Amino acid sequence: MLKNGAPDDKEISKLFRSKKKKTNIAYLKNYLYKKLLSELSHYENKDSIKREAFILNEEFNFLFKRKLFDAANKQLKKLEKIIYENDMYELQFSFLLNKNNLNFSSKVQQQILNNEKVVNQIVENLAIRYKLIFIHQNLILFNYDKGNLAKYKNKINEFENYISQILEKNSTLNRDLYHIYNNKSLIALLKGDIEAQRKAQYKALNIINKSNYYKKEHPALYASTLQNVIQNMASGAKKFSAELKNKLEELKELSKNKSIVQSRIKYYYLNSLIYVHLNLFNTEYYKMVIEECNKFDETDLSQGLKIGFQYNKILYQLFCEDFSGALDEIIKIFNDKKVNIREELFLMLSVIQIICHYEIKNYFLLDSMSRSARRKIKGRKDQDHFERTIIKGVTKIASIMDNRSRKKAFQKLYQDLQNIKEQTDTELIGFNELEIWLQHKIQNRPMAAIGKELAAK
Repeated sequence: MLKNGAPDDKEISKLFRSKKKKTNIAYLKNYLYKKLLSELSHYENKDSIKREAFILNEEFNFLFKRKLFDAANKQLKKLEKIIYENDMYELQFSFLLNKNNLNFSSKVQQQILNNEKVVNQIVENLAIRYKLIFIHQNLILFNYDKGNLAKYKNKINEFENYISQILEKNSTLNRDLYHIYNNKSLIALLKGDIEAQRKAQYKALNIINKSNYYKKEHPALYASTLQNVIQNMASGAKKFSAELKNKLEELKELSKNKSIVQSRIKYYYLNSLIYVHLNLFNTEYYKMVIEECNKFDETDLSQGLKIGFQYNKILYQLFCEDFSGALDEIIKIFNDKKVNIREELFLMLSVIQIICHYEIKNYFLLDSMSRSARRKIKGRKDQDHFERTIIKGVTKIASIMDNRSRKKAFQKLYQDLQNIKEQTDTELIGFNELEIWLQHKIQNRPMAAIGKELAAK
């Protein structure tokens, strides 16, 4: 692309296969240079934050080893701010370990140095706590990769046995018991035991409710547990009960407290808010929920949390029949080049996108979008057949002009999907959502009303 040390306009034209006149090449070069500088600036900024965190960590270790605890604590507070503001999960475990070491050394060292038994007990409890945090991080990763749970089976059983052994000893602190029951709830979720999951989460919440330690020292962790409890309550609820309202209100109040993790707690509140009204199909709260969510700045969230939040928002918009709003959210996800979407989620969003275009009568787009979506499906067996059927079916129905024939086509599509479900042993992602939409088209009734009826069965 260079000629005599300068950009060659002809070569740049060939590279981009541009049919425009050469006079536009200057604009193209300028755009490319700006884009490149922007990306380099972003990379340099991200890299400098990591360097700063690394230096602070090293300074803490230097001061801590020399028993300069006050100075070490100052560096640790700076490190905490950087870690939580930038979602640097790889340093969180190290930070928590350093924080506990500092508390142990500066506050109680002089009282227990001569008592070897007490020292050993504290060291053992610290070891248990960090083993439990490590297990929790692994279980979250397993849950994120639900499609491949079989390969994690042995590891999940190993974690479950370890937790059972700790409970048998009955010598753990309340903080450890919290981590134990939090992990038990995740293991139950992975095994599909919803009742055991609820019991474990309630125990975890009751443990941290008895002490102000978590609310003061780890408010995000407390908020995360409260979110899990709210979502479990909503999953089995038939109405917006007073208990659910109180739990949501508690989480809302917690999100107002200014701290370095305020954004994360705000996310837990809003995600719980959407989840509750989505599961209860409460259309009357739609405007309030969406307005609150639209005010929230999602940029500080990690990829996984951001996608989960946006997906719940899209489903709520779909069930409340705000098809244009759902479409805007999907386009926002697809246009975000920094987000790496799992294949099954990408395809489900593509299906919802096609449904939204159908509903707002953009029929001329369906054929090309259908072909594009089908190209993304690569030998996914039952899920493949399911997605192909719905995509092809909706595209075909769009070409039918007669209302009676269109209704029959929807009935046939619904029956085809039911047959696929009966013939497969695996869970079909998005089947329940599509079942509600198809019944909405067949019965000509609100999606929320149909959703409530199907949930009650």
